[in-house]
Amino acid sequence: MPYTTGNKVPGNTLEEKEASILRYETPLRLDNFLLSENDDCIEDFVYNFLVSYNQKHKTVVVDLNPASPREFTGLAKHRSIIDIFLITKYYFPQTTLKDVIKALWTHEENLCRQICSTIHRRVYECKGLARYTTTWINANDFAQDELGYTADELKNIAKN
Repeated sequence: MPYTTGNKVPGNTLEEKEASILRYETPLRLDNFLLSENDDCIEDFVYNFLVSYNQKHKTVVVDLNPASPREFTGLAKHRSIIDIFLITKYYFPQTTLKDVIKALWTHEENLCRQICSTIHRRVYECKGLARYTTTWINANDFAQDELGYTADELKNIAKN
């Protein structure tokens, strides 16, 4: 059941939304990737993921056969908060959805975002990598994403 702006993650609280994601979405990891000394915390990992790891490592499904992983997403694709949460959760098992929202918005000055017309989710990348015009930086901030939040609501969640 893929969650989109038209099929929002169910739940009234962030914790209920997180439980739905973990119940229905596919666990993800990066192919041929191990944490490094540059990944001391979730904030560092999320930033490094957006500026580097996502460009160098395919995203694959976590399954029972790590020798031949199934590709989920190729290199350098824009990533939704759900994808970022699931990938971060693999490397930092105690991670919560709120942790990832805070980590993303810690880097607000570099955070580009838009609602993707293909997957119908808000997707993210960093300014230095933005492949579009500067209007992409905060396109559709007023629109609700797959979690049911606007960009301002996500910023408020990150502050609390």
